[in-house]
Amino acid sequence: MTLRPLLLASLLALPVAAAANQADHLPPGRAPAPAPASRVSKSRPVALGATAASDTSARVYVSLISGRDESGRDLNLMSMNVTNFGFIGNNFTVRTPSMEYPVGTGHEHLVRGGLWVGALAVDANGAFIGVTTAAKDGFTGDASASATEFSPEGDRIDVRSSLPNSRKFSPLAVSERDLRGDFDDLLPKRAQNNREDHRPLGIVVHQENYSWSFADYRHMVFFADVTDETRPFSVANFDVPEANGNFCARGGRFGAHNIHENVPRPTSWHSDRMILGTFFNGGLRAYDISDPYRPLEVGVFVPTAPPGAPNGTIQLNDVFVDERRVVYTVDRHAGGLYILEMDLG
Repeated sequence: MTLRPLLLASLLALPVAAAANQADHLPPGRAPAPAPASRVSKSRPVALGATAASDTSARVYVSLISGRDESGRDLNLMSMNVTNFGFIGNNFTVRTPSMEYPVGTGHEHLVRGGLWVGALAVDANGAFIGVTTAAKDGFTGDASASATEFSPEGDRIDVRSSLPNSRKFSPLAVSERDLRGDFDDLLPKRAQNNREDHRPLGIVVHQENYSWSFADYRHMVFFADVTDETRPFSVANFDVPEANGNFCARGGRFGAHNIHENVPRPTSWHSDRMILGTFFNGGLRAYDISDPYRPLEVGVFVPTAPPGAPNGTIQLNDVFVDERRVVYTVDRHAGGLYILEMDLG
């Protein structure tokens, strides 16, 4: 049975030319912090083996909860586990929030996630096409530090606050709780559940996470492009309006889950314009990102609850599109496999 059209999405931040000055994100009269002199944000030659042998820095894997201050007070309604090695979430290894929203409800929206970089790089052995990932797909309960190809630069996540009465107050803070960490892929290592040894691209990353208690920001999470660290800016944000289908009250899970990846093989469909993804009871959705600043939803497929669904609703979990533009999406419980014909992009 062939069904027509509709597909997916998930929040995506694309690297594009910076358009906002750092001063635009600071209070009037506050000068931007100087850029670290030693920071490099692009690929650089790395001598394999020698890098690991000569590394004497302290590298301690650390995680903190965004939106929750040192006293345990929740600043907003989104509570997310942030690390100093590129991994987001906690893989459900502990009972603290992975990506909980609204905070205190126990409703989780992320098992694991992380930074992924693919590049044409050069090292002592020559030019190559490589990938560095902070989150390798695995199993719930795996230690998050073993799933990343990044390593921390240092032994902490620095915390700063713009609140004068906070123990972490800093005049350089951007928000009520800034989490600042640095990591790199300079140490050759193999991530858990990966059959390939990692070949470093020579990447150094500076990551910042901001939280406010202002009412207008209590429901939101922003990921910004900081390719140029002196000019960070938010590319875009997008969500599925809950009220469109009363998804939070339907039962089961709701929220962005998996996307169709542009798998480098001839049997996979490839697109630099369309994103397809699953949202559990929000179905399968398609987004046009021709304009990365204004992602546009162009297709939706939300089947009725299948017989025997334990939560009384559809729970679309994965999606793949083959080279014929045939879309396969599967329910995580009782619905089985849905096969759709795509007429987009």
